[in-house]
Amino acid sequence: MIILHNYHIIFHNNVYYIISSDSQFCPRCNNLLTPRDTKKRRLIIENGDVLLFSLHRYRCAQCNSLHLALPDIMLPYRHYSKNAIWTTIYTTLNRCPADDTTIYRWKHDMVLHQAVADYCYGNK
Repeated sequence: MIILHNYHIIFHNNVYYIISSDSQFCPRCNNLLTPRDTKKRRLIIENGDVLLFSLHRYRCAQCNSLHLALPDIMLPYRHYSKNAIWTTIYTTLNRCPADDTTIYRWKHDMVLHQAVADYCYGNK
């Protein structure tokens, strides 16, 4: 998976297309990636609206791995936007359309990740 920071978003026929401004390199072997195809992905934003994105997938010719290019507004393996999740976890605003069990899991995951980081880096 590749996280994009430099990109443009084009809206056409109710789909958001992500156009990267940079060349993509394989995170495994650092070889230049070639475009393979696109994949549709839903993204739920803070107000509950569902947006449809078309994301590029790339193939590495050297190690034959496949990589999805995600814009930095998305989190891997999550359907909610990064801003919706972070606002829900780190503020007292309760406007997120997610179920209570989903919000609980987000908060539990963040506590777990913080505990691992504290253990690994010696933070107390």
